Amino acid sequence: MDSAVRAGSPRVRRLNPTPLRTVAAEVHRTLRPPSLSLPSVRLLDRTSEQVVAVTGPAGAGKTTTLQTLAARICEDALNHRAPNRIAVYVDLATMAPAGIPTADQIREHVLDAVAGARAKLETVLGGETSCLFLFDSIDEMSVAWPPGHVVGNLRRLVEEIRRFLSPGGPRFRAVIAVRDTFPMPPEVPATAVAPLSYRQQRRLVTTLAHRRALRHLRAGAPDVAARPLSLRLWQENMDRRPVAPVEMYDLLGTTVAARLGSVVPVPRTSRKVQAIAAEVAAVLTRWQGPAIRTPRADVMAIVCRSTSFTEKEVADTVRCLENANLVVAARPRSISFAHRSFRDFFAARWLATNHPGLELSPYLTDLRWRDAMLLALRASPGR
Repeated sequence: MDSAVRAGSPRVRRLNPTPLRTVAAEVHRTLRPPSLSLPSVRLLDRTSEQVVAVTGPAGAGKTTTLQTLAARICEDALNHRAPNRIAVYVDLATMAPAGIPTADQIREHVLDAVAGARAKLETVLGGETSCLFLFDSIDEMSVAWPPGHVVGNLRRLVEEIRRFLSPGGPRFRAVIAVRDTFPMPPEVPATAVAPLSYRQQRRLVTTLAHRRALRHLRAGAPDVAARPLSLRLWQENMDRRPVAPVEMYDLLGTTVAARLGSVVPVPRTSRKVQAIAAEVAAVLTRWQGPAIRTPRADVMAIVCRSTSFTEKEVADTVRCLENANLVVAARPRSISFAHRSFRDFFAARWLATNHPGLELSPYLTDLRWRDAMLLALRASPGR
C-alpha cells in the first residue's frame, strides 16, 4: 500500500491506492486545520459557481476555511471506495511570476502544490475527476501590484484562473480567498467568512480555565472571540497572565513582547529588535515585488541605508524574529512574517513613530497600508 495513503488522521481508512487517493493523501498530509464544522465550508462545498470568493478581514479564518474544506474533501476521497472528486489547496504567496500569472503558470503552480504526487495529480486532472482548487494568499501576491492597478489586476487574475479551469469544464471549480477590502469583480460571487460560533470557540479553546474565561471574552470582546487568529492570540496571552488584552493591537503587542522576551531577555535589546522589526515591516509593506520571495539581503540593505542600524544589528534582529516565530524561518533567502497581522502590527508601529514627518494621504489610499493604518489609529487615537 502507498505510504502516503497510510499517513493521515485516524478517520482515514486503508483502501487500495489509486492516483486520486495518492493525491488526496499528499494534500491531507500537508494540512493542519482544526476539526471544525464551519458554515462557510459547507456553503463553499455546495456552490456550483465556477469561481467564488471567500472574503473576510485579517485573522477571520479564510485560510482555516480553505484548509478545512480541502481536508474534508480529501478525507472523503481516502475513505470512499469509489471517490470522484479531489481538492487542492494552493498558496499563491509562494508564486513569483512577473506580473499576473498566466493559466499555464497557474497550472504549474497547482502541480507544484502537490509536489509529492505531481505525476499522479497530472493523471487525475486528465481524467474524469471533479477538482476543487482553493487559492489562498492573493493579498500577498497583490503586494507586487501598483495601488492604482489592483482592480484591473484582480480581474485579469480571475480571467487567468478561468482559463486554467476551462479544460475541465464543469468538473473544475475554484475558490479564492481575499480580504474584504479588496474590490472583487462583480461577476465573482463572494461569501463572507462566518464568525466562529460559541461551540466552535469552545473546541478551539484548549483548557478548562480558558473555557471559563471565554464567556467573559464573548461578552466584552465578541470580535476577538469570533476570529480564529485573535482567539489563538488571546489564549497565548492567557497562558501567561490571568487577564489578556481584548484589542487586536494590544493582543499583537503583548504576543510580540512575550515571544521576543523568551529569546531576548534584556528589555533594552528587545526594544531595539522591535524598532528594527518595524523598519523591516515598512519595507515589506512598500515592497513592489512578490511578498513571499522578498530577497532578505535587499530588505536588510534598505533598512541599513534608511536608518542608523548596522547590517549586523539587522541580521541579528531577523534571527531573533525567526526564533520567536514571528518571521518564517524556513526561507533563508527571503523574509516574510509568520502572519500578515504581525507585519501590519510592526508597520503600524513604524507609522506611529514616524508620522510627524510623513505625508499621510498616500498611506490612507494605499490598500497595502490599510490594516496597518487602522492599527496605528487604534494604538494612538489622540494623535
